[in-house]
Amino acid sequence: MDEGYREHLDAAYTDFDAVHLQIGDRVQVEILEARDNIKYFTTLIGYLKGASILVKTPVVNGLSLPMAVGDTVRVRMFSGVNVYTFNATVERVCLAPFAYVHLSFPTAIRAAEIRNAPRLRVDMPAMVLQINDAGGKEPIPVMISNLSVSGALIDSGQRFGEVGDTVTLAFTTHIQPNDYEVKLKLKAVIHSVSKQHRADFAGREFFEYGVEFQSLQPPRAVLLHNFICQILMENHHKIV
Repeated sequence: MDEGYREHLDAAYTDFDAVHLQIGDRVQVEILEARDNIKYFTTLIGYLKGASILVKTPVVNGLSLPMAVGDTVRVRMFSGVNVYTFNATVERVCLAPFAYVHLSFPTAIRAAEIRNAPRLRVDMPAMVLQINDAGGKEPIPVMISNLSVSGALIDSGQRFGEVGDTVTLAFTTHIQPNDYEVKLKLKAVIHSVSKQHRADFAGREFFEYGVEFQSLQPPRAVLLHNFICQILMENHHKIV
């Protein structure tokens, strides 16, 4: 486990039943023998406790990832506020009726709790569409500098609201494994506003807004959670 990961997660070993796996859960697979350290996203399609775990073969550029019997893989998955990690061996590679693999059943599962909606460093363009539900205004381009399931930190070249105002924040993400484009529009309340100077803004002033998301409905909440889980699995060092 990465050192940066240890700083933000409390880890312990747990048993399989505590993971509460669901068919269709997203999982990350890393082939340990490979030297590229690439992590691939795929889907859990089944398991038989004590015998085997079945996952779809990850797809890369439209082709199934080459995997061979005997390969050792590291598997990561999220459930609730925990990330679970275990090593397994590829026991069988199947091509029909679609590409999938049998993995050995885990004997040791490491469970780590993500503390209190971690904030993740991002550099993501977004738009402020509305302020206090007032229509007719031009969208304001901003940058999201960190993000969590509960809120965001936004950088803007202009002042667009005050503490207590409600804004509509819109941004686009891509969810793996199929690079599915997701467009999110989230209502948020401004909790802080400060004027900043930063070298990468060429010395110009900009405004930093701390916002808290409001009344996230289940579809949007799930999409945002999946996106954040994806960032966590790909880049643990981005935790603020």
